[in-house]
Amino acid sequence: MTEKPLTAKQTRFVAEYLVDANATAAARRCGYHPKMAAQLLAIPSIRAAVAAGQAAQLETAGVSKARLLQELGRIALSQAPAFFDPATKDAKHPCDLTADEGACLAGFEVLIKNAAAGDGVTDTIHKFKLWDKVRALELYMKHYGMLVEKIEIKDSVAEARVARLVAARTRAKK
Repeated sequence: MTEKPLTAKQTRFVAEYLVDANATAAARRCGYHPKMAAQLLAIPSIRAAVAAGQAAQLETAGVSKARLLQELGRIALSQAPAFFDPATKDAKHPCDLTADEGACLAGFEVLIKNAAAGDGVTDTIHKFKLWDKVRALELYMKHYGMLVEKIEIKDSVAEARVARLVAARTRAKK
């Protein structure tokens, strides 16, 4: 069975969806009722156009799924001791971090202050801020199917039966 080509309005929906991945807003911007968003994304030709558009966006940005997973893995599997020199037990300078360690670093701050008032000694305090490791682990686990929030059962035969029932109910109401 061949897919129908997209209408101009459906093509615009795909383009609008690719802007912000918000189906409801995309539907509204195209003149559809916002409740139509899920139905539009259920149309195979629209799903295929969205997938192609997303792939093109990734290619244009020079990003691959493997590269994104690598970055996510860096954060998810980071270890705090990596930010310290084992010989001196001091914090590493940001220039001395490996690429993996640097990818985990959301922010770095050096404070020089007098910790004990009146002693005349200044202390250097290094503050590392890392990306959210728990969130990275959650995303990583979801990607590999180790964490499932919603179970979706695909049964094309059942979907076809439901579609016929809905069509029959619509005809009966007329």
